[in-house]
Amino acid sequence: MDAAAHPRPVLSPADRVAMAVIAALAALMGLLAAIDGTWRTIALAAGNGPVELLAFAPLPGNVGDITAATVASGVIGEGSRLLIVIASAISLAVALAISVAVVLFLVSIARGTPFARSLFPVLLVTGTLMAVGGLLASGLDGLGRMMAGGDLGEPYVTGFELQLGPWAFGFVVLATASVIRIGSRLQRDLEGLV
Repeated sequence: MDAAAHPRPVLSPADRVAMAVIAALAALMGLLAAIDGTWRTIALAAGNGPVELLAFAPLPGNVGDITAATVASGVIGEGSRLLIVIASAISLAVALAISVAVVLFLVSIARGTPFARSLFPVLLVTGTLMAVGGLLASGLDGLGRMMAGGDLGEPYVTGFELQLGPWAFGFVVLATASVIRIGSRLQRDLEGLV
């Protein structure tokens, strides 16, 4: 069957411009996230990146308590710093995967192919990276901070904290990958029926 007999859905010029602008903004956000994540990872590895640790100390005058304190990564132990640097690098990879997936999805919509076959593997990899990689990064970061708090002693606390971040939405992206795959099959099966 030729492409002329089955044209793609055509977006209005305004919709195409809107999708192009949104895709460009998503690409810009991805670039900024990559720059920030790279800088943060390098700073942590070099010993001058900020690391927030759990702490407990009363404030003067009994007006409250300090529950967290930020230290430079150079003052924590090598093992703790290595875990935090690895977690930061994994988080950077996850952020890049999310940006690429969003841009590809928006471009696919603008082209009139919202169920493009290439989207399924991209969303599958992105969802897996978000769910597994994000959880791994959060766990390594929490373990590194816990070890650092124990190494530094009072007022720092040896406590594990698991951040519930965007990694939890990896399961939503995995479900979306399945929807894209089903939509792609339906679109292929329905070609020529209308």
